[in-house]
Amino acid sequence: MNIEMKDVFFLTGYLSLIWIAYENSRSLEEKVDTVRQENTFNEGIGFYMPGSSCVIKATPDVGIQKFKDMLAVCSARHLQYLESQKEIEKK
Repeated sequence: MNIEMKDVFFLTGYLSLIWIAYENSRSLEEKVDTVRQENTFNEGIGFYMPGSSCVIKATPDVGIQKFKDMLAVCSARHLQYLESQKEIEKK
């Protein structure tokens, strides 16, 4: 079997494109999850009060996935709050 350099070049290019497409789709999935979580939070199912508490509605109409989304949003917002406090302390 005789493989030429141009064949290796095209195969490498093709594999690179597949890898890039995979990475982009993974990034897109993460962004969709973040938007879904934020939308749930904005529906009034949860409230985060910086430096105080995070309240999540826990009634039968809130499914497990929505509840998990709320936990993720509360965690993310608390991290933002902690980071902002670090910036204030540095000044």
